[in-house]
Amino acid sequence: DDLRTCSDTALTSIIRERPSDAKRSVPVVCLVYGGGVNSLQTVQEHLQAHDPILVVQGTGRAADLLFDWKLLYAECRRVKKQGKAPWVQNERMRTKARAWLLNNTDLCLDENLSQDSKLLELEIGELCKQLDKIVEYPRLHFVNVSPGDDFSERAAILNEAHASILPTMLEAITASSTILQKV
Repeated sequence: DDLRTCSDTALTSIIRERPSDAKRSVPVVCLVYGGGVNSLQTVQEHLQAHDPILVVQGTGRAADLLFDWKLLYAECRRVKKQGKAPWVQNERMRTKARAWLLNNTDLCLDENLSQDSKLLELEIGELCKQLDKIVEYPRLHFVNVSPGDDFSERAAILNEAHASILPTMLEAITASSTILQKV
């Protein structure tokens, strides 16, 4: 009963380490729809592979964290360009990272134990660095899901209202060496 998911690093390394003549080159797009801590790791792996990343905002957890982080990060950069120190923006980012970690991991905070507090602060710092790197990625794209959409509509996101993801999909398709050879 050993099930593996696409976020499994062993499976990823097996696929990426195959000799190039044994690889089957297919278009790859990382789709973030909800997700948790493992999803953020998967996004990081796709970022390193230079794959386009498509985040469906409004689907919760990791997807919404990435969208919110992108907004906070842009606000922080705007304040820096004005020659000011982004103290408030940095605090908002750390607060968001802290809340997300406490809600989405098994980390817990016992205010009486300084060890727990130190561990949490290290995790917050690492998450902030990881999120900064992800939102700086130029091939990161967002698509919005209307709050009134039901699941069936969200599952079929390739419709007129969500046409903004088509350039990302086409980018991934044309990046496939198999398809490029045919074109």
